[in-house]
Amino acid sequence: MSLLALLLRLFHLDFQSFWHDEILSVMLAEGTWKEIYKNSYIMTNVPPFYYYVISPFTKSSASEFFLRLPSVLFAVFSVVLFYDILKKLTDDRSAKIGVLILSVSAFHIWYSQEARPYSMLIFIALLSLWLLLKVLVDNKGFVWLIGFVLSTAALFYCHTLGIAFIGFLFTAAILYSPRKEWLKWVGIFTLIGVLVSPALWELYVLPKLRSADSFREFDVLAIPYTFWVFISGYTLGPSVPELHSANHIKYIKEALIYIVPIGLFFSALFGYGLWVMKKKNRPSFWLVLAWIFIPGFFAILGSLFSNQPFNARYVLLVFPAILVVLSAAMTELPGVQWRRIAVSIFLLVNIISLANNYFNSRYFREDNRSASHYFSENADKNDLAICSAFYAKKGLLYYTRYPEEKVIGYRPSKFETRPEIIVNDLQEIIGERDRFWFYLSRNYNKRQVAVIRQFFDKSFNRVIDKKFVGVELTYYKRKANDDTNNAIQ
Repeated sequence: MSLLALLLRLFHLDFQSFWHDEILSVMLAEGTWKEIYKNSYIMTNVPPFYYYVISPFTKSSASEFFLRLPSVLFAVFSVVLFYDILKKLTDDRSAKIGVLILSVSAFHIWYSQEARPYSMLIFIALLSLWLLLKVLVDNKGFVWLIGFVLSTAALFYCHTLGIAFIGFLFTAAILYSPRKEWLKWVGIFTLIGVLVSPALWELYVLPKLRSADSFREFDVLAIPYTFWVFISGYTLGPSVPELHSANHIKYIKEALIYIVPIGLFFSALFGYGLWVMKKKNRPSFWLVLAWIFIPGFFAILGSLFSNQPFNARYVLLVFPAILVVLSAAMTELPGVQWRRIAVSIFLLVNIISLANNYFNSRYFREDNRSASHYFSENADKNDLAICSAFYAKKGLLYYTRYPEEKVIGYRPSKFETRPEIIVNDLQEIIGERDRFWFYLSRNYNKRQVAVIRQFFDKSFNRVIDKKFVGVELTYYKRKANDDTNNAIQ
């Protein structure tokens, strides 16, 4: 299963371009250790552990394959840990099914092929839980306990989401310990709190950038959508850009014909798995419930009381717990045929999703690489490039190494759609120039983009207008005898 997991995650690893968050990761990791430490907190609200891990890779290569390779390795190690955890929480048959469905999971493979901290986060979370169970269930000694303390502290230094999983680990320690040992575990987790306090302090005192999509509000439908991507990945049904488009209802309706039956089947299977676990092993049942609800509730509260919107990746530490329940259910279904059918349906759904991920451009990430290469081949060294958002400029800068002063990420406000404000801003940016490039990538504020396009098209001609996956690149040249004031009117 580990070999299968490795092959599926290495396949087409560098086929797609880096998207914006990956580019930010790599550009952060290219700095000195001091710069990584400071900028990781300020620019990502995330401690620097992952960026330190990939920093040596940035010094020796800039290829997508090499820089995504750490995520692949963390994912494969996660498969090994998940098998042993499942054996302790359920039984050997469930562990074998669980490790199979994790190995082929399109959701897990998605994050295994990203230069982002999430694959590493899952690995460290599973490592901490594995070490905790070694201490609690296998009665391992002091060295294992020290390993648990260090890995749990590392969890928060990998990502701020780790704080919720630390809360779950404390709950697990209490569940599996006799009352007389509770005070010991309070002391152990107090030590973990001391170890992570420097990161907590940095997150508190340093200025933060708002999330790129902080204008999004919490939607209760995000919860069933999260369950859907856990069982099928992001590449079955509407794509992420389609869900952010004005026609998202249309795309959802078109996919309901298979989303509903698949979703209902796995929802029923999940409920059956919880019932089976409660009946056969109550401590494991309560542990898995805590594993689901503590990180999940933390993410929901974070979306309600911070500028971070709810996102499926912010609850990805719940994902292994969902697979624990599903594997328990598949194992305990009455009759061999039903068990085979359940496993086969999961495999079929994820194989189709993986095929889309590998080969269907509808689900590809933004092709910043091709758009930037075209820009490099056709742009003059003094050309100005106006990007659709502050984060979009990083895609152009990374792949072209174009002078940063010649690239502007334009977005005055998440909600700004007043034409007079946008036009005044653009006039100041363009000045007396008679030509420039417009780089549009991953911008979900469609009304703002429409105003920008309208102004550009009234005052300038589209000399070059190229479209790539998720990216539009336009070369504008001022119209002859143009009266800008009349154009604005």
